[in-house]
Amino acid sequence: MDKPETLTPDELSRLMKQWGHSIPTDPGQRTFGGLERQADQGGRFKDAELIELLTKSTEDVAGSFGPKNIPKVLRAIEIMGIQQARSWGVATLNEFRQFCGLVPHETFEHINPDPEIARALSLFYKDPDSVELYPGILAEDAKVPMVPGSGLCASFTISKAILSDAVALVRSDRFYTKDYTPANLTNWGIAAVASNPKVVQGRVIYKLFQHAFPGWYRGDSVYAMYPFTVPEETREILKGFGTDGDYTFDRPSPEPAPTPVMSNAAVKEVLGDQARFHVPWGPHITQMTGQDFILADDKPANKQMRDDMLKNLFSPADGINQIAEFYEGEMTQLLQDKSYRLGNFYEVDAVRECVLSSPLLLFLS
Repeated sequence: MDKPETLTPDELSRLMKQWGHSIPTDPGQRTFGGLERQADQGGRFKDAELIELLTKSTEDVAGSFGPKNIPKVLRAIEIMGIQQARSWGVATLNEFRQFCGLVPHETFEHINPDPEIARALSLFYKDPDSVELYPGILAEDAKVPMVPGSGLCASFTISKAILSDAVALVRSDRFYTKDYTPANLTNWGIAAVASNPKVVQGRVIYKLFQHAFPGWYRGDSVYAMYPFTVPEETREILKGFGTDGDYTFDRPSPEPAPTPVMSNAAVKEVLGDQARFHVPWGPHITQMTGQDFILADDKPANKQMRDDMLKNLFSPADGINQIAEFYEGEMTQLLQDKSYRLGNFYEVDAVRECVLSSPLLLFLS
């Protein structure tokens, strides 16, 4: 298909049929976008390749609404759509607008003030009432972008009627209404998908990205928070709100895998070498909590806290034995005091009598 702009609907149908028969019946064998499945990973795609597709899609500028903006590769599909609408007897543009409470177009210039577009419509349809629905909504003049305001500048018929219908379909979807309860999703599930207006204006798609590709998207990445807007445009929008400094605009990249420390000698070396190995949280934890603590920093005061903690944990030398003796003696006494005889057996409610109502609970807390 070297020239999609000359492809006929019949040729497209034939090619699509051939392509359809070439698709493996097993979904686990299908591929897309030039990706290859990994045989040693259960047929999974590589995360890096999927991330690259998502990243390029975020950086790719989408086409705008308005006439003459349909890609040439979709020409045959558009023709087939128009033919199907005619076979179904779909309403005209003005009939549809009247049904939705919109003012019908009285002239071709009212559909689009561009003289070239208006003249082309007049040559095809002769009368504004004859303009078909699909060609009509594509030929309508797009709304002017408003800043601040809407950047989705579709035509009035699309934004008023078709998008309203799309919103109604989503709002009446049983997954968002009848089934959207803790009984179906569990309390954890409800919390996981909940929208927080304080986080990227209530968006939740970033959760999908971060869960599907752990370690790739930082918590402040615009590629996860605003994946449907070009990052540089997102930067300009966020500058207007004064929040651009809260996000990172770097492309997603994997976090380095941690190196496990396996031996006792290595653990001692890591814990004792503050010059090379630092606590993983940093000063911002102190700012968030409002207080300093053992693992908040590597200052001498934090080091002294850690030394004091180790001393208290392992002193006196026989402290572990003393704790074991205390528990053994206390529990033995509780079992003797709280148990009761039933026939040839002794029974006791260990949780109620020996834990919840005993001094051990205070000790453990």
